[in-house]
Amino acid sequence: LMRLFIKHHQYGEACDVVVSILSKQLSCSEDATSSRLPEKGSIDYVPYDLIDMLWNMIESISTTTVQSNSSGEDVKSQVKSLIKKRNCMENALEKHFDSLRISEEGLKSARTLSWA
Repeated sequence: LMRLFIKHHQYGEACDVVVSILSKQLSCSEDATSSRLPEKGSIDYVPYDLIDMLWNMIESISTTTVQSNSSGEDVKSQVKSLIKKRNCMENALEKHFDSLRISEEGLKSARTLSWA
């Protein structure tokens, strides 16, 4: 879905997909973050290369718009909206990585206890 949105230059919608996937996985596992095991299928995956590509495209658009004084207010408003969506994606990614860190710490503890 992300590839389709990116292909059709719908970068804001692609950001929404990332936020939706990561937020859904976090809300489903918020109480059990430390007990999630990859062996049990608890793997969150959004292609990081697509996220990087999306991030770079939005950065390029915003830089080009800022440098171009001829852009209308409508274009500037659309770019602001796009940057807001990218910021939401960034927040979702930060929460995702925090969750991964907590899961990894819980997994190490569980494995250490099972060996004892």
